[in-house]
Amino acid sequence: MEVKAEVERLRRRWTSTSLLALAAIGLVTLLTVSVTGRLERQNGYVSSPNGELTFRYPTSWSGVDLTPLTTEWVTGVDASDSPTPDHLGTFVLDRPFVVAQVIDLAADDHDQMTISSLRSMALNDRRDPTAGDDPTIRLIFHDPFLDDRGYEGHVLRFEVDMPEGTAVEQQFAAFDPERQRIHRVRVACSASCFAAYNEDIESLFDSVHVGS
Repeated sequence: MEVKAEVERLRRRWTSTSLLALAAIGLVTLLTVSVTGRLERQNGYVSSPNGELTFRYPTSWSGVDLTPLTTEWVTGVDASDSPTPDHLGTFVLDRPFVVAQVIDLAADDHDQMTISSLRSMALNDRRDPTAGDDPTIRLIFHDPFLDDRGYEGHVLRFEVDMPEGTAVEQQFAAFDPERQRIHRVRVACSASCFAAYNEDIESLFDSVHVGS
């Protein structure tokens, strides 16, 4: 159920009501979760169905399909020797776990979504990692993203203390020029894991591309 709840949290539409109650989680009615071999991921390459979000990852990592039967798209990549969708929503891991998604926004939400809304997606409880008012969250960097086509968002990295230990997360999130979609890639694992895999994680984010 934890996996289903996290997938639903990632894919649910951003309605006016959800903007007022960002922690609310809907029920999942139809969900298919499976683990796929790395060869099926085209040798470490991920692309959303419409090709608007792409990135590369180490070929020793494995794809994890998190496929809700909706118009939205979400997928995972697990560096574990035993990849599993159970790692979704868990931050303190000994290997990196990647979540990538494209969220279609309802028409009424286009003007209500802000850059701060993107930052609030980084943690399950919707804390803003850049706020600076929580000693359990320590911002490492926060770089705005804006290209000449109008894709706008950020790349940020931060440490966060969890009951099970300290995790590090890095997130890329951006609106398309019309603010009809959110494109997002998140990588998280323990602080020691993130340090050990920093080069791989940096290469992954360097390869992220949005737009056609």
